[in-house]
Amino acid sequence: MSIRNFVNMDTIRSIRDTYDNTITQISSDTRLSPEGARIEKGRAYVEATAKMDALKDQYRHAVKTKQRALEAKLYGPGANDPASIIAFRDAVDRASKIGSDVEAKRAWDTAQWSNDTGMQRAIAQKANRMGWTETYSAHTSEYPGTAELFSELRSLPDAGDKDISGPAAEVATFRVSRPTGFGMASVDRIASEVAKSDAGEDTATDDRGPSIF
Repeated sequence: MSIRNFVNMDTIRSIRDTYDNTITQISSDTRLSPEGARIEKGRAYVEATAKMDALKDQYRHAVKTKQRALEAKLYGPGANDPASIIAFRDAVDRASKIGSDVEAKRAWDTAQWSNDTGMQRAIAQKANRMGWTETYSAHTSEYPGTAELFSELRSLPDAGDKDISGPAAEVATFRVSRPTGFGMASVDRIASEVAKSDAGEDTATDDRGPSIF
């Protein structure tokens, strides 16, 4: 899977194209002073970035939701009663202490003999994360449907967390080019400049008001 499976790329292109066209229009508007044009470009940037950020949040939520659903099928306790949940948490704790593929396979075999599927799931979780092929193969052979689920889980794009810059592919997908005249200023700093201009410190000469769109 890729980012394209979780976000409408046409919407992203539309936001970016609208922004680029707006910047072009502002640059050619002779009624604006250089400072007025700079502020209006900043306004367009802030608005486009807000739209991209909303899409990014939706994308991250969709990926995390899919990840949780797959993990629940692969690693969940199998039942929602308190006893099952407690037993599974104990299994996860015991599996976290396993240090090798050989040890994991031995523990997985023991769990199979005792019909402890919760422990098998917990061990499989760690085996998949650590790349322990012997244990992973044993689990997917015993439970054939899990191989496809594991593959789907591994194929999920790496989504960032809220308020934290995400992986390179995510950053590139939702990026809006900063307009000239603002250096390396953050979007918050640019929004602040636009707000100050709107509050009466603007230098725009546009007779249609503070915004030209």
